[in-house]
Amino acid sequence: MTPKQKEQQLQTVQQIQKYMSELGWSLTHLHRVTLISLQNLDDIMKCKKPPTYYQLLNIVNKINKQYPADMHWGIHHAIVIKPTMTEDKRK
Repeated sequence: MTPKQKEQQLQTVQQIQKYMSELGWSLTHLHRVTLISLQNLDDIMKCKKPPTYYQLLNIVNKINKQYPADMHWGIHHAIVIKPTMTEDKRK
C-alpha cells in the first residue's frame, strides 16, 4: 500500500470511528451488525489492510440505519467519498 493509500484509509477509519463513538458502538458491536469478521475489522481499524468496497458500503449502511434519512448522504460522503476527494486536492 502506498503512503497516499495509507493516508486515505486512515481518514476513512477516523470517520468510521467518529460515527461509532457517536452511536456508542464498540468494534464488537460493529462486527455483530455487519457480520464482518472481528479480525478483519480489527485489521481495517488498525490500517493493516484496506476494507473492500463491499465491507465499506456494509459499514456505511449499518451506520446510516441509525440516523435519519436526511443525514445518509452526508455520512456516505464523509466515509467513502471525502477521503478520496481530499487526496486529489493535496496534489
